[in-house]
Amino acid sequence: SGEFFKMVYEEAGQTPKFGTIPNLMVKMLGLFIPNLREVEEMLYEFEQPFVVNHSKFAQAFGENTTPHREALRETITWFRQHPQVKH
Repeated sequence: SGEFFKMVYEEAGQTPKFGTIPNLMVKMLGLFIPNLREVEEMLYEFEQPFVVNHSKFAQAFGENTTPHREALRETITWFRQHPQVKH
C-alpha cells in the first residue's frame, strides 16, 4: 500500500510523489512498452499482503530488531553525513 515508501519520504523530510495505475492499464500499456510486460507478470504479488516468517532469522541472529522508522532515520542521516558516497 505504499506505507513503507511514505515512511521513507517522511524521514527524508520530503513529500511523496507517486501513485498507482490500475492493473488493466498496466496490461494495456504492456502491449506497447516491453518493460511493463514484465511488471504485468508480477501483478499477482501485489494483490494480497506479504506474510513473512522470520523465525529462521531470529533463531540465527536473535530477536533484536531495529524498527523501520529508526533504521531509515539512521540510514538517511549517515548518507547526509557522507555526501561523497555515490548513490
